[in-house]
Amino acid sequence: MRKPELLTGLLTEVAVAKSSKTGEVDPRKLGSQPLTQSMHAEILRYYIAILTLRHGETGPVSFGGYVLQKTDMVLIYSRTGALDEKAWSRSGRATGSLEQFDAERFLINHDSHLCKEAAKGCENENIGQRQFSMAGLAGIWLPFGGGDRMCPGRHYAKTEMIITLALLFNKFDVELQMADTSKVQPNMGFAPFGSLPPTCALPFRIRRKIALSS
Repeated sequence: MRKPELLTGLLTEVAVAKSSKTGEVDPRKLGSQPLTQSMHAEILRYYIAILTLRHGETGPVSFGGYVLQKTDMVLIYSRTGALDEKAWSRSGRATGSLEQFDAERFLINHDSHLCKEAAKGCENENIGQRQFSMAGLAGIWLPFGGGDRMCPGRHYAKTEMIITLALLFNKFDVELQMADTSKVQPNMGFAPFGSLPPTCALPFRIRRKIALSS
């Protein structure tokens, strides 16, 4: 809502996923749209702060200059990788500041080497010349944990989020009542226990859209 052009782009993708006969949104089709996927991934990168507990199951493991025995436990903080400029640079991505929210962060050019080297990381749908991709981000993007113990409910959570987006902005007009939103940041007082609420109240007006009869 800070960027009207972003909302326009998202609603365009919602329209693509909507049935012309029933008006219902196809969750699977909406979930494959590039901008929708990118925004979902960026929300989780920026607004999730969790700790993941792991240990070496097969024996000693070299990790960050340490040798971890099978009985040693390690806590992995999701925002360490989410804000690590060097790690993102090594992934082959040219990104803006990781301290800022960027809904298009996970969109890359369709001919990027990231797509060529990891085809499974790119979706076929595109927005202009860009595709959604998670290629190269293993160990960096960890809002659901990682490895064999990654959250099994992550696909359901994604579907919930994008359907809520589609229904909310299809049926309601939402208008921010705050001219300067620069002070609205993730509240780190809630880390590392899940989602981070805003640091201050964010007033808005909401009203149901009225269909105009012909």
